[in-house]
Amino acid sequence: MSIVDSGNRREFETGAVRDVAEGKGRCDLLPLDIIADMSEDPVMEQIGAFVRSGSNEHLYNALHRYALINDECMDTILLEVAIHFEEGCRKYGERNWEKGIPLHCFIDSAARHYLKMLRGDTDERHDRAFVWNILCAAWTNKHHPGLNDLPLDQVKVDGATEGTGTFFCNSEDMTNIDFLRSAPLEAVAFCLTEQFCGNASKLEFAQAYKATKDWLRSEVWFKSAEPVLGSDVNPHE
Repeated sequence: MSIVDSGNRREFETGAVRDVAEGKGRCDLLPLDIIADMSEDPVMEQIGAFVRSGSNEHLYNALHRYALINDECMDTILLEVAIHFEEGCRKYGERNWEKGIPLHCFIDSAARHYLKMLRGDTDERHDRAFVWNILCAAWTNKHHPGLNDLPLDQVKVDGATEGTGTFFCNSEDMTNIDFLRSAPLEAVAFCLTEQFCGNASKLEFAQAYKATKDWLRSEVWFKSAEPVLGSDVNPHE
């Protein structure tokens, strides 16, 4: 299944071109962090965090969590998206996107393809398109920082998402006071869910992730941590 092509192009000052976006909506303007909270979606959560922080770690997290939830290995995902790069060459020319495209375009497209994939749309390979946009956003953010036109300085990043970064943790981290004080609640919840429910279905994983976040917010968790961390510990105040 090839990339959908309207036949119309938009050209950027750098010389790069993309298919027109008018009429498709602006998914990059959606409150992605609120949508993530509402849907308990860990992938959208990381995309929303990237929009406000500009840290590529959130995009890497989004891809790793996408792979985990969909039970796909990263090697397979990358081989699939390589086909998308090949089709893009036929449509736009080789390395067209590397000339430079504003970051909001990648986030807009990534969020749209991700939502269409969740909805079950089959008109094109939305999974490949989602990964392509996330990878290209990360590359552009690293090599063309001047093209980052996201609202990084307009909204103060909530402490729950600021500096989430990549957290690879084990059971010892769950009793490590420094880790618990520095890691956002969402990061701890995802680490726990991944550790104990990594082989669950997408629906079961989402349900476990929500239940874990609720548990971490409760007094039960703080009391269970008292024997190890002390009664005055509340790392998520």
